Amino acid sequence: MPCLRGIEVFLTTKPDDERIPEYPHHDGAYARILENTRGSPNRRTGPTVSVYIPSIPATPFAVNYNVNNAPLAPCKYIFFRLYMNGRPIAAWGIDPKARPSGKVVKSLWAPCALYDDQVGFEGRNFVFLPGQEHKSVAEDGGLIEIQVFRAKERRARAPRVEEFRFQDNYGIA
Repeated sequence: MPCLRGIEVFLTTKPDDERIPEYPHHDGAYARILENTRGSPNRRTGPTVSVYIPSIPATPFAVNYNVNNAPLAPCKYIFFRLYMNGRPIAAWGIDPKARPSGKVVKSLWAPCALYDDQVGFEGRNFVFLPGQEHKSVAEDGGLIEIQVFRAKERRARAPRVEEFRFQDNYGIA
C-alpha cells in the first residue's frame, strides 16, 4: 500500500472489508516512494503517489485512511479531498490524534427528482459499475484521486451540494 509522509490511503470492498489489490502505476511514482522509505528518513519525497487498482464490477467500495505520523506543529489537522474522474465527490477533515484511521463510504448530493418535495441530502455509496468485465486495462474504470492536506485550524461551513450526474462510461460512481 502506498504510504506517503505517514498517511496511508487504500480501498476496501463492502461489506467484506477486503483490501483491493494495488499495482505500481506506469509513471514510476510508486517505486520512488518505496525506495525513499528504505533510505534515510531525511530525504524528501515527491508529493504524489500513483497506483493502479483493478475495478471489481458491481462491487461497492470504501476509501480508508490511516495516519501513522501526526502532522508537526503548527499543523494539527488533516484534510482530505476525493475526486472521481476529475469531479469533486467528497471532502472531510480529521484530528489525527483523536481519530487516526477511518473510512468514507458515500458522498452527499442535492436530492434527485424523486425527492423534490423533501428537504435534505441524498447519499450515494461508492460502487464499481457492472458491465466492466470484458474491458482492457486502458478502459477499466475511471480515475480516483485523493488529495491530502495539512491544516492549522478547522472552520465549520455548510457544504455546497450539486446534483448527481451518472458516470456510466467511466466504471465508477
